[in-house]
Amino acid sequence: MIHEILALEPDPQTAAAALVGEAMRAGGRDNITVVVVDAVSVASRPGVQMQADDDIDEDTRPREATAGGMR
Repeated sequence: MIHEILALEPDPQTAAAALVGEAMRAGGRDNITVVVVDAVSVASRPGVQMQADDDIDEDTRPREATAGGMR
């Protein structure tokens, strides 16, 4: 269902609202969170546009988890 909603709805805000509504209809009662990011490109340097599947800056890569955990 997530894929279908995102494929049909081009506006991120409207897609997020539709996803929350679907989660509620499916039985979600609380703590429903939706984040829709429309990321089609990133810039490695000012003025340089790269496609999302091209080599990406280190800043855009997921970081490794830090040691320690919760206190």
